[in-house]
Amino acid sequence: MQIAYKSDIGRVADHNEDSLAIWLDQELCLVMVADGVGGHHAGEVASKIAVHSLQKALLANNGKNEPEDYLDTLRSAFDGAHQEILQQASQDDSLAGMATTMVLGLFQNDKLHVAHVGDSRAYRLQSRHLTPLTQDHSLVAAMVKSGVITPREAQNHALKNVITQCLGCPDYLGPEINTFDLAPGDIFLFCSDGLTDMLMKKKIERVVRWHARRLPQGVEKLVRLANKKGGRDNITVVLAKYE
Repeated sequence: MQIAYKSDIGRVADHNEDSLAIWLDQELCLVMVADGVGGHHAGEVASKIAVHSLQKALLANNGKNEPEDYLDTLRSAFDGAHQEILQQASQDDSLAGMATTMVLGLFQNDKLHVAHVGDSRAYRLQSRHLTPLTQDHSLVAAMVKSGVITPREAQNHALKNVITQCLGCPDYLGPEINTFDLAPGDIFLFCSDGLTDMLMKKKIERVVRWHARRLPQGVEKLVRLANKKGGRDNITVVLAKYE
């Protein structure tokens, strides 16, 4: 695997509520991007709790599970992170209401398990086309799915940042998990909505495709373009190439 990543505060926020984690060894590769929600610095706390809790749970099972068993392990790890966020929020009034999105990629052998809650996303570049691997858990995504609005209208909709579930949210239902076959040369993008709110999919696709052999430069380019468009939120980008 080749991996490049960056988390940037953006041009408006006074602190970064995104968190990311990368783990790579001979058994598996783990990528996580979380986007915190909450007042003051509570979102930052929630995203860090989620990343730490999930990493701890999944690495404790590293090498012990068959590929199909990781699905149950992922669900259990997400539930544990959710409960840990709720517990810490209940013990500190300044953290009340904190929550976080999460998109997670677990690469094992020739498979990728993607688990997510909220509107942080995963994509795959294959055959020069960027394809989404996640669908937002958001009010606007539900409106698009039901035909109330078009995808183009969703891009700038006033409610596009209203998420319908996340870790720490009252309406948490558990992660959506999908498994994909890997092919050599596949490039995967994991990101917070600070990227996708600023850049259209076609623009992201062109940048990733152009930098397929230079992932660090691709990451820097995406962050720079998102900031050039306004940088209204924290921006976290991970590019991972399967070889």
